[in-house]
Amino acid sequence: MAKNDQNTRMQDLANRWLNGSLSEAEQREFDDWFSSSVDTPIFIQEHIASSKEVHRRILLERVYKEAKIRRRHIRLRVYGAVAAVVLVALIGVYVVDEKANMNVDSSHFVELEDVAPGTNKAALTLADGTVLDLSSDQEGIVIGDEITYTNGRRVLDEHRTSSLMMLHTPKGGQYRIVLSDGSKVWLNAASSLKYPAVFSSEDRIIELEGEGYFEVANDSKRPFKVLCRGQEIEVLGTAFNVSAYSEENEIKTTLVSGSLSVSAHHSSVTLKPGEESVYSDTRLYARIADVERTIGWKKGLFRFSNTELKKAMTELSRWYNLDIEYRGAVPTTYFSGEIERNLHLSSVLDILKESGLNFKLERRGSTNKLIIMP
Repeated sequence: MAKNDQNTRMQDLANRWLNGSLSEAEQREFDDWFSSSVDTPIFIQEHIASSKEVHRRILLERVYKEAKIRRRHIRLRVYGAVAAVVLVALIGVYVVDEKANMNVDSSHFVELEDVAPGTNKAALTLADGTVLDLSSDQEGIVIGDEITYTNGRRVLDEHRTSSLMMLHTPKGGQYRIVLSDGSKVWLNAASSLKYPAVFSSEDRIIELEGEGYFEVANDSKRPFKVLCRGQEIEVLGTAFNVSAYSEENEIKTTLVSGSLSVSAHHSSVTLKPGEESVYSDTRLYARIADVERTIGWKKGLFRFSNTELKKAMTELSRWYNLDIEYRGAVPTTYFSGEIERNLHLSSVLDILKESGLNFKLERRGSTNKLIIMP
C-alpha cells in the first residue's frame, strides 16, 4: 500500500477507534499498525487531561504524529454572522478557529455512531418490471449482445434487444454503465437513467434524473440526447456532467470537452468547454463553470467552493444515506476545500466540527438522521 494511502487509512481507523466503531478485523489491523509504529506506550495521566474527551483527543494527536499526518492551521474568517470556513481535507489537515487555539469546547464533539461511505450499489429495472439488484463487487454494467458486468460476467441469461431499461442508484450508491453505442455514463447517488438496450438508427435518446457524468461516443449520424426535467441536451461526441435532482431548483449541465447545445422552455444555449448551463424557473443561461468542483464526485471527492452549509449537507446526505434535520436557525456557514468520499462519516464530521458546528446522529429504524444543532 502506498504511504499516502496508508496514512489515509490509519487516519480513518484512528477516528473510528476513538468512538468505538471499529469492527474486529479493523481493530486488529489498527493494533498491528500501532504496535509496529509506536516504540513507547502511550500513558496520559488523568490529571493532565481536563476531561475524558480531551484525554481521547490527546491520544488521537499521538496517532496522527506516528502516522506522520500533517496538520496545518487555516484561519477562520468571520464577517458578522457569516463564517467562511476553509476545509482542506488532504491527509490530516484540519481547520481550526485561530481564537480557539485548539482548545475547542468539548460540546462540539458529540459521540456518534459511525456510518460507512457509499459504495457501488444499483438496481436494474427491465421493461417487464423485473428488478435486479446488481453486484456491489462490480463497478458497472455493459450493454452489448448480452448485459454483463465490467468483468464480463453475465447479468442476464437472455438479452431483450427492444427493451427500455432503467439503472437506479439509491442514496449511498454509485454505478456506471457502458451503453450499446459505447458511450459511458457514471451515476452519482440517488440517480436514475432510462435507456434502450439498442439505440435507433436515427438518434440516441436517454433520460436522466439525479446526477450523471457522460462520455459520449462520437457518431455524426446519430445525435445523443439527454432528457431531464423539461430540458434537452444534444451532443455528437463529448464529455459533460448533468445535475438534475428533482429536489433542487436548478439543472446544471457542465461541459468538460467537445461541444453541446442545451434547450429548454423555448430557449437554447451552446456551450464551450469550461462553461455550464443553468435552467431554473423557466430561465436558461450559460456561465463559466468550476469544472473540477462539479466533477469531483466522479474522482472520489467532495469538492466545496464557497458552498453554503445546506448544499454541503445535501451532498453528504446522498452519499452517506442520511436524513438531515436542522434544529433552530440554519447556521450561515460556507465551505471551501476537499474531503475524500471514501472516509467514514465520523472522519468527515471531525473536520466539519472544527468550524464550530454541533452534530448529533440518531438512528430511527433503518434511517440514519444527522441533526445539526445551534
